[in-house]
Amino acid sequence: MKKSIGLLSVLFVVVLSTINVASASTNKELNLNVNGQKVVGQRPIIINNNTLVPIRTVSLIPSFKVDWDNNTKTVTVIDSMTKDVVKLKVGSKTAYIGDKQVTIATPSIVKDGLTYVPFRFIGEGLKAHVDWDINTNTLIIYKINKELNKLVDGTDITDARNALLKLPRIILHDGLAPIEEGGAGGTYYFKFGQKNAFIYVYRGLAQYYELKNGAAWETWEAQVGSKDKNNKDVIPNVIPSIKGEWGTRPLFTGKINYFMDLWMLDQVQYGTIDESGKSIFEDSKPITNRSENIIFEIPNES
Repeated sequence: MKKSIGLLSVLFVVVLSTINVASASTNKELNLNVNGQKVVGQRPIIINNNTLVPIRTVSLIPSFKVDWDNNTKTVTVIDSMTKDVVKLKVGSKTAYIGDKQVTIATPSIVKDGLTYVPFRFIGEGLKAHVDWDINTNTLIIYKINKELNKLVDGTDITDARNALLKLPRIILHDGLAPIEEGGAGGTYYFKFGQKNAFIYVYRGLAQYYELKNGAAWETWEAQVGSKDKNNKDVIPNVIPSIKGEWGTRPLFTGKINYFMDLWMLDQVQYGTIDESGKSIFEDSKPITNRSENIIFEIPNES
């Protein structure tokens, strides 16, 4: 009898034969990041330089589904969007990617009452992007949305920005604490004429993301506060000096576009500011559906 298990954290495949998993030679905790979210309580294990994780009942990546056949001890993982399928059986090195039979180095096992599956096989079979961050000892996995990335790479800067905001956001550090109460909404900042990086500010916390490998990766974060004569503004007269930061501070100079997502008011206010922080263009649009785009065309930009 089959149990439909909703997506697992079975996904996490690391090129462990290449990096030889740093955690295997250190006592550092092995961290997991799925689709931009840090996942805890998964208890990954390492066997012959391969990382395995238990099947879980938590849907971690959109469009993935896992079936467990208790009679045959077989795990079937399906991507409902692409229809890609992988199958593997506990204790067997024979597995399937679609109809193709393959041999895997480390089979699934049962340990402490949990069924463990190999990261690499699942990830490669379902075309997920897998990465390893040595600084945080983190295995990272996410699905790359080809349609969104096609828009990101396209020539329409407005479509590209909207697509970028919908990609997984990969955050690997523990994060700084917001220093303000929740407000009407957050604000996105893009350099004038650019589409592959942005700053997002909400509750006194600024986060800088850059496009990499089909996702938006956070490379800087800071608590922003009142003016400080000894510390330059991140964006003159717009994002004031920082109180604490992580990562490499971005250089945001020249004209800047802003898009203030006022979700409590069902509205987006947007415009352009010059090098001094003075507004040179501003407008607003109603937003009645939260799935709608929040980035709009800026005059004379493209």
